[in-house]
Amino acid sequence: MKTIINIFFLVFICSRLLHSQNDTIPILYQGRNYQEQLQLVYPTFAAEYAIQGEVNYKFHINDNGCIDSLAIISSPHKVLSEEVKRSINLLKCGWSKNDTWITDKILFQL
Repeated sequence: MKTIINIFFLVFICSRLLHSQNDTIPILYQGRNYQEQLQLVYPTFAAEYAIQGEVNYKFHINDNGCIDSLAIISSPHKVLSEEVKRSINLLKCGWSKNDTWITDKILFQL
């Protein structure tokens, strides 16, 4: 029984360590965290109708360090999705991670 508890504890600690490392590795665009460089503008329509919430998205960075695919996974409204697409597409090339999918989210809140 003691061995089972020790194994469980070891697995738990290792999984938390791996999860923490993934959370702290920034996704870099031209040497800086990409979310700090997004030029997001709260859409007027969304503000007028109090539309807010989280937009979940993913994009692919090709071998050349450029975005070649961007998809919205979920969004409270199309107008927020379009703003995320517009802003990310401004950062077309210059990524530090090549040939990888990035999944992330942006919270729009009034």
